[in-house]
Parts: sequence; structure tokens; C-alpha cells
Amino acid sequence: MLRRFLEKRRSYSDLLSADEFYKPINAFLDPRFTELGFVRQKQGAWVKEDGLSARPMFKLQHYKGAVSAPIWGFALTYVPHFNNSCTKLLWHRTVRTARLDVYPFDDSERTQELGRFSTPDDHEAAVECVLGAALGRAIDFFEEFRSIEDLLPLFDRLRSYKGSGLGYWNHSNMPMAHAFTLRVNGDFAGGKLVLDKYVQRMKISGNALDDLMNRFERATASSSLL
Repeated sequence: MLRRFLEKRRSYSDLLSADEFYKPINAFLDPRFTELGFVRQKQGAWVKEDGLSARPMFKLQHYKGAVSAPIWGFALTYVPHFNNSCTKLLWHRTVRTARLDVYPFDDSERTQELGRFSTPDDHEAAVECVLGAALGRAIDFFEEFRSIEDLLPLFDRLRSYKGSGLGYWNHSNMPMAHAFTLRVNGDFAGGKLVLDKYVQRMKISGNALDDLMNRFERATASSSLL
């Protein structure tokens, strides 16, 4: 369970407006991400403009209870995703369409939250503390994973996660990303095993299944992520 920024929860009568919530976040992160080659994709999400097989991403994930927490990882350019009804495959290769495929969800217990029930001054202080720490960890993550081969032990680690939060199969595109990453690393059989299990769990069939298998068979990628 994510830890809250304040040790003792404090009650406030008002919820921060969207502008009050995002203004200090953008002021803190925009210049730092600009130096790293990222642009703001939308409110609460930043994407690296340049990449080969991946685009690094950093975003705020929103949870029940009016709290948000930063997450980071890669949008993989060689991996497609399904629409909500799992009837059509799409690519997410551009800055505008990028979406997270793989991210260290098993490390979320170390990540602090930002709450919307706060005063503007307290929120600004929380932004510097929470996002400053998260940005440092995100940069370390992007430095650690530089090639598609580097991602394989990460996927294995995430698949074996036994914590209290959502697991590998609950993160919708992660098994597909794992399957395609095995494929482009030369392990067609291993990737196909993961993909077949994903297809069964998601009940993919018909033209959507044919399209998925065709894209899997033809998948290629540069060995470098960045």
C-alpha cells in the first residue's frame, strides 16, 4: 500500500482544484524534464521525445481517495495494444499516443502519494518532496534499462511479484509487452507461450486474434531502447 506524504492524516474542508493541484507540479517538473528531453504529453504525463525501441514515460497515477502517485517506465514502440473491447489493435509509437507498457509496479510501496485534500502551501511542499524523490528514482531506472535485452529480467521479476498489490496479469498490456519483448530478443517460443496465455485470459478471437498473431510473428526492434 502506498505511503502517504504526511505521517498523520489531516482533514481539510476543501479539495484542491485541478489548477491548484497541477500548477506546482508543472512548475517543478516541466523544467527538469525539458533538460532530460521530455515533453508534457498531457496534464500529469511526460514523455521523452527521442527513442529507438522505447519512449521513457513519467506520469501521475490517480487512485481512490483523491490521491495520486508517480509511476514511470517505457512505452515500447514494437508493442501494440488493444482498444477497450479487445477487438482492435493499435500502435502507440508517438509522443501523443505513448502509453506505459512496462513499469516497476512491484516497487510502489516505496512511492509516496500526493493528496488533493490539502492547502496550496502544504501541497507545494509535498510536490517538492514526493516528486523530487520519484524523479531521482525514475532517472536511475531509465539508466539501468538501456536495451531490450535488459528488459527480460525486469519482466521476470514483475511476473514473480507476490505482494499485496495488483500483479503482472492485472496490468493490461504488460503480458503482451513481455511476449513481444521475448520475440524481438529471439525467443519466439517463450514469447508465444506468454501470448497464448494472455489471449486465453483476455478472450481474444476472430480478426483481432489473427491481427495479433501476425504482428507478433513480424515483430522486430532495435536492440537499443534509447
